[in-house]
Amino acid sequence: MPIYEYRCESCQHEFEELVFARDTPKCPSCAATKLQKLMSTPTVGKSKGAASAAPAEGGCGSCEYGGGPRGCGMS
Repeated sequence: MPIYEYRCESCQHEFEELVFARDTPKCPSCAATKLQKLMSTPTVGKSKGAASAAPAEGGCGSCEYGGGPRGCGMS
């Protein structure tokens, strides 16, 4: 059930809609069904438990190797 972005060809209103398999979306502004699907960029977010601080010096903390002068896992 992806969310798509649309522009209504009648009133030019842009909106997002959660679209189920056989549903035909309608413009929430004028109820028209002649819509143009827009290209959208994917959104990448962090989970609630994700650390927001920069990694500590000496490694990223996510691998067993620690880290070296050329990056994580490299000596």
